[in-house]
Amino acid sequence: MRGDEFSQAGTRRLVRLTNEHTVVEEVIENQPEQYFTYRVWHSSLPEAKPIEYAIGQFWFLPQAAATMIRWRYSFKLRKGHFPGLLGGLGRLIFRTSFVVSMWVPFMTRRRRLHEAIYRNRLDSRFRKAAATPSR
Repeated sequence: MRGDEFSQAGTRRLVRLTNEHTVVEEVIENQPEQYFTYRVWHSSLPEAKPIEYAIGQFWFLPQAAATMIRWRYSFKLRKGHFPGLLGGLGRLIFRTSFVVSMWVPFMTRRRRLHEAIYRNRLDSRFRKAAATPSR
């Protein structure tokens, strides 16, 4: 599935990760260049066993020279699995053992990767424009 095909609410896709695990993603809402939210579930990752689903939300906020992207992820834990069966204490355990130690570093690396790709595209466009003789 191409990226532009994963834009309509209700669209689902099976994502195969580089480690051969899979997740299912579904678009919940998409307002191009403003807001995007999707759900992730059915992960085959052992680390995700306690997660019933996750919701990813992205806001695209125009700034003077660029667009700021604000993002948030929320996780719904399975009540019948550790740590979800512990209620509030389980959420605290999950936050420290998964969100802080694994998820935040992963998303930080992803953000840096996307920033580098975007900068490279801009640099490439600038180099092409500078190399094109004006008439």
